[in-house]
Amino acid sequence: MQHQKISKRIWVEETRESNRLFAEADHLNEIAYALLSVRPTTDETIRKFQAAKDLADAKYAEARKAWEEARSQLKPDQ
Repeated sequence: MQHQKISKRIWVEETRESNRLFAEADHLNEIAYALLSVRPTTDETIRKFQAAKDLADAKYAEARKAWEEARSQLKPDQ
């Protein structure tokens, strides 16, 4: 089975949204872990961390979905 080559331009266009979402998820994840650097670590700190981590995890899930959608658009017809 021979695969059709995908141009860099098409690849960039199709994955732009998932890349943006992954970058946003990474940023949210960094914010979450930065909360743990505040001392002393209190119950409130842990609650804030968990809320921020949940947001990051949800954004990662959204990014993965966008990636899968883009990937399905990039597959050659079979």
